[in-house]
Amino acid sequence: MAISMEQFGKGVVASGLLTADQLKTWFTALPAADRPRDPEQFAAQLIKSGKITGYQSKVLLQGKPAALTFGNYLLEAQLGVGASGAVFRAKHKQSGRTVAIKVLSATMAADPTAVKRFQREVEAAGRLTHPNIVRSIDGGELNGQHYLVMEYVDGADLASIVKTKGPLPVAQALDCLRQAASALAYAHEQGVIHRDIKPGNLLLEKSGTVRLLDMGLVRFEDSGEGLTGTQQVMGTIDYMSPEQAADTRHADARCDIYSLGCTLWFLLTGKKIYDAKGVVERVMMHRTAPIPSLAAERKDLPPRVEEVFRKMVAKKPDDRLQTMRAVESALAGILNGQEPSSDEVTEAEDEAVELAEVEELGEQSFSNLSTGALATVIPTSDAVGQFANLAVSGAVSPVGDFAINVAGPTTTARKTAVGVKKTTSTKAKSLDKRLLYGGIAAVVALGGGAVLWLLLK
Repeated sequence: MAISMEQFGKGVVASGLLTADQLKTWFTALPAADRPRDPEQFAAQLIKSGKITGYQSKVLLQGKPAALTFGNYLLEAQLGVGASGAVFRAKHKQSGRTVAIKVLSATMAADPTAVKRFQREVEAAGRLTHPNIVRSIDGGELNGQHYLVMEYVDGADLASIVKTKGPLPVAQALDCLRQAASALAYAHEQGVIHRDIKPGNLLLEKSGTVRLLDMGLVRFEDSGEGLTGTQQVMGTIDYMSPEQAADTRHADARCDIYSLGCTLWFLLTGKKIYDAKGVVERVMMHRTAPIPSLAAERKDLPPRVEEVFRKMVAKKPDDRLQTMRAVESALAGILNGQEPSSDEVTEAEDEAVELAEVEELGEQSFSNLSTGALATVIPTSDAVGQFANLAVSGAVSPVGDFAINVAGPTTTARKTAVGVKKTTSTKAKSLDKRLLYGGIAAVVALGGGAVLWLLLK
């Protein structure tokens, strides 16, 4: 229904965009020839003056000024909309801070599973603070609407950039991927698996910084609770690992490595890694089709990129680079002109896992020392040989090449890490490092008067 000039003006004031005095001052300052004669002209003049946005004009002309207010925020623009909900650019009424607000659609809000998945996204976003991850500011429910407030990123997603401008220069693509790998490595270390990595979920700021967003399909490694049914496939088919397509609930962090590898292919070629008309055909190609040659598509590719790419998109998780830190290290090496060899990539990967294990051991030891518990490290791999034993009591829990054991008076803490494929030679190379890290962890953990037994055989 059409509204009058007066109704439009009242709507501007009611929405909080301008006060009555501000609107009156603006209107009277216009030359007589430019003064609007209908609501549409009124809106156009306000847009031209920078007083309201095109989105706000549309809502006001519909006679719905209240729809521009969301809690303490004024909605400025609709950045995207889909079946699951909409994302808006908004400004805080008091601070003037610009943010992005994601609001779950009414249809999804009626689905308990969808609501729980959205709440999980809010929780995941709140856990993560990293320069390459879009930061969460607030989240909750307002008048029956579930929402997530995030920092606003002034940029475009990589999918849109490639579709508009074509494949990226090699150095830019590798740097974007390195930044994404850094963000994901951090998320994995917090126990968060993304499960929907794709170019559309990577924003590129004008400064060149890449920001990861959309944690809607995350899985927490420390939770056995699943939000997908046994027959459900969650994710984006063209970037989904074979194991995720087969069993979304139990795909581990290596599924993100596969998806990031498919993203690299798209950034450098502008095409999907496997292309077929039907969904089933594309799923099967990810599972069985030969890995295409990236070097054949880009003649300007540094030699090592092909090898790293193939290690990221290997069909079997055990054949891939095993950690995002290893991916980040490999890409950084190429960008720095170091061109690391295969053995060096594997060794860097091993070291990343070892350091994570040492950190876990130290944290668990501090936690349990207060209740009289000590930590046991027992070698479980013959290839490691006679390593070192920190002798105390309790149940043994294998972690990689070690058994890390932390037992309190009433509880036993058990944690497992994703193992890595290592050759005997690689393990031998890192033995001295392991001895050093293990010794440091033990000394720190048992410091302050506790007894340390380091038995070297």
